[in-house]
Amino acid sequence: MIIRDALRAMLGTAADIRVIGEVVTGEEALAAARELRPHVILMDIRLSGMDGLEATRRIREERPETAVIILSSFESEEYLARAKEVGAQEFLLRGVSRQRLLDAIRRAQNAVSGPSAQEI
Repeated sequence: MIIRDALRAMLGTAADIRVIGEVVTGEEALAAARELRPHVILMDIRLSGMDGLEATRRIREERPETAVIILSSFESEEYLARAKEVGAQEFLLRGVSRQRLLDAIRRAQNAVSGPSAQEI
């Protein structure tokens, strides 16, 4: 929860990014993607129930117009390869700088639907 709070606070400082939802499980991520229709999703790999990689795969299948960025504390070539395989736009470590994360969100948005205000 601390990490989500910190991310929300950090993203709240960007005028062109609006946080529209937060979830805890992979199943909740899939349901929120369907209901909220965000432009970009920040996804953790390790979630209870359905993991973030499977949730990403299903979200990208159902909503190809939604970009997914994997944020992980695990630096692993296997996770990186799987993230690409399931359709994640980027794989970032949680220690990423604020600017690099904001840039990644903007790139992901542009990759799937062109520039506009990002909703995550």
